[in-house]
Amino acid sequence: MSQLLKRFFYTLPLVFIGCLGSMPGHAVESSVVSIAAGYDHTCALTTAGGVKCWGNNESGQLGNNSTTNSLKPVDVVGLASGVVAIAAGYRHTCALTTAGGVKCWGELYEPLHYNGVKHLTPVDMPDLTSGAVAIVTGGAYTCALTTTGGVKCWGVYSPLLATTPEVYVKDINSGMTAITAGFFHTCGLTTAGGVKCWGVNHDGQLGDNSSTEHLTPVDVTGLPSGAAAITAGWAHTCALTTAGGVKCWGDNFYGQLGDNSRTNSLKPVDVSGLASGVAAIAAGDEYTCALTTAGGVKCWGAKLVTIKGGPGSTNYSESFDEKDLTPVNVNGLSSGVAALAAGRKHACVLTTAGGVKCWGLNDFGQLGDNTNTNRLAPMDVIGLSGGVTSGPVAAPASPLTGLWWNQNESGWGMSITQRDSMAFLAWYTYDSIGKPTWFVISSCPLVGSGCTGDLYSVVGGTPLGVPWNGSGKVVTKVGTGSVAFSDNNTGTLNYSVNGVNGTKQITRQMFATGSVQPSVNYSALWWNENESGWGLAITQQYGMIFATMYTYDASGNPVWYVASSCPLSGNSCAGDLYQVTGGSAPTVTWNDAAKVVTKVGTVNFTFQNSSAGTLTYTINGVSGSKVISRQLF
Repeated sequence: MSQLLKRFFYTLPLVFIGCLGSMPGHAVESSVVSIAAGYDHTCALTTAGGVKCWGNNESGQLGNNSTTNSLKPVDVVGLASGVVAIAAGYRHTCALTTAGGVKCWGELYEPLHYNGVKHLTPVDMPDLTSGAVAIVTGGAYTCALTTTGGVKCWGVYSPLLATTPEVYVKDINSGMTAITAGFFHTCGLTTAGGVKCWGVNHDGQLGDNSSTEHLTPVDVTGLPSGAAAITAGWAHTCALTTAGGVKCWGDNFYGQLGDNSRTNSLKPVDVSGLASGVAAIAAGDEYTCALTTAGGVKCWGAKLVTIKGGPGSTNYSESFDEKDLTPVNVNGLSSGVAALAAGRKHACVLTTAGGVKCWGLNDFGQLGDNTNTNRLAPMDVIGLSGGVTSGPVAAPASPLTGLWWNQNESGWGMSITQRDSMAFLAWYTYDSIGKPTWFVISSCPLVGSGCTGDLYSVVGGTPLGVPWNGSGKVVTKVGTGSVAFSDNNTGTLNYSVNGVNGTKQITRQMFATGSVQPSVNYSALWWNENESGWGLAITQQYGMIFATMYTYDASGNPVWYVASSCPLSGNSCAGDLYQVTGGSAPTVTWNDAAKVVTKVGTVNFTFQNSSAGTLTYTINGVSGSKVISRQLF
């Protein structure tokens, strides 16, 4: 199930693909950037933007123009490129294209065909050839998140019971940043970090402290804010909090809520032992899994397979005694995992090397290891185990995250944060009269050796030191931007800003050295979740932090400050804060002599953990403090 996570600076949706991007010149060459697990089939999105699927194909859900099951990956017809996200359902699969369109295949429910029609190859969804930023699949329905933050659903089991995506789900025209689909219920993540759900509710899976069905969204009790991601199983739902913890609600017969009980809950309960340290979550039918910040995987609830009959036996049984009521480590997956996906009774992970491993029930070949043998531990998917090319150093988990600049134009820069195969670019530069301004590309999906996305400007925000008023900000699309990387340290920025095109060579800025990297790296986007309109880009190299603060001046105009030298001492750092004015606009020739660097105050960061901290500042004589958290996008 694909997921969309919360946004950083402002309310613009962006796709979370949940995977690792590839770069030329890496020692480890990724073949896959995203995975999706359906009822009993699995699919992968490749670095070229193509789709491969395997497992059950009786309804054409593999998309290879047949109904023959496949024990290993096969290419989806017509989708060798151009795809940025995938979702797998009960008997169908869907893909989100680079144009924002949706294509689906398998057993689809369309106008005048309420019993479903099989499509053995992808077909365009009516009225959704553009404008979508994320997709999820439930039992026999599909939902799309639109560029306006609205939700469209279609299929006979959708809450709207619509058969084409012609109408928004009632009461959701905007305000959503992510969606997830269970078998008969759907949930959305709001811009405030709250969760709303609708649909079937017999086990409390809507989380509104009732078991009443709702065709319109209802608030999940106790989660008006603080959620960063959501996932839905058959009849239970879970949320990842901004603190890195996990809360679940709904059916708990198999212990899938992880609270060390088998009691259903009509509202969220904490998962035992997971108050922090979680980066992503995925829910299967009657189990749940979490990806830790260390790259390991823990699961709880129904065990995916029960093997009886001794060594070598492949007999499958569904034993009510085979369950874990609290999270347990998955064998062989203590580190090295970039993303995970959960199907009915099988699960898969994407490794940081770009390979795919699966385990669990394998009756239709959904594990992709060219057998029908059930697996208690993760096995490599045939042809998707990653590969090795020339080069001395393996790529890090997020190779593009860092501070980028043009070394001949010292006065502007770009903070790139990569999370799996999605990049967020914050470009701090100058307007036509040399006044500091900033642009962001909030959704830049990595395909091949680069990414392309829309470029936005945000004005009208509240300056630091004044109570936040997010209603004043105005978000304007000013153009497009793309980056193409030659390797982990060099690339090219191409842009179009207000109709003016340009190109800049960029390199990774190295500002610190050392012999040993600290155990915790705070490099990330950071924000205050209640003040969606400003933020921080923190880049850490060894024991030094370079922080760029994107905010507003007294008139509500965008401004940026930098702490170029903030040495870490324990879990905190302190440094001087600077403003740089007089630089040249990106659309004119750079004039280095015109820029003026002025110290405007000081800044201090104190981190409670890798996902939460406090910003304390003094800027032009005004002091303040903000709670900040790592932004998961």
